[in-house]
Amino acid sequence: RPAATATIEAADEKFPTLSDTGNGERLARRFKDRLFYTEGRGWHCWTGKRWKPDPEGMRVRRAATETVKSIPSESGNPAGDRALMTHASRSLSKRAKDAMITEAAPLLLVPGDKLDQHPDLMNCQNGAVDLRTGKLRPHDPALHMTRISPANYDPSATCPRWERFIEEVIPDDAVRDFVQCAVGYSLTGAT
Repeated sequence: RPAATATIEAADEKFPTLSDTGNGERLARRFKDRLFYTEGRGWHCWTGKRWKPDPEGMRVRRAATETVKSIPSESGNPAGDRALMTHASRSLSKRAKDAMITEAAPLLLVPGDKLDQHPDLMNCQNGAVDLRTGKLRPHDPALHMTRISPANYDPSATCPRWERFIEEVIPDDAVRDFVQCAVGYSLTGAT
């Protein structure tokens, strides 16, 4: 299936229809950078640092409500103000919002194999660390990272406790270097 952005941008209509399908398009257009759907895993929302699962659908439901409330602001919609207001009012029902969410899912679809596919990046609270270079880069929703470390990356941090432990347990320098390398390698997604 095509990427969500390509699907949404391919829509010909400036104003989606006054239907469940049209409302799904509205939701997808409005939240294309903040929501996505993955078959088998459900909805995810962008936190500013990672894509967080929305297992109960609370965030996507709030997005649907926000989308419905924006319908009356579609000035210039050829359907006319009266039809627009009637449609907006009807769209506030649970059934209509459920239908909107269902219609938006294929438009915001991200295949599961696109999630967490950067084995050399470690997502931290202050950005994503490139484990090959040690450089910190900004959080990026396009990376589709769903996991995050609870720690900030600090390139100048020291680890005296680890160094003491590894020296006590493994006195041989060559073996110690190998173990440190193996432990570091375990941070990558390649293991």
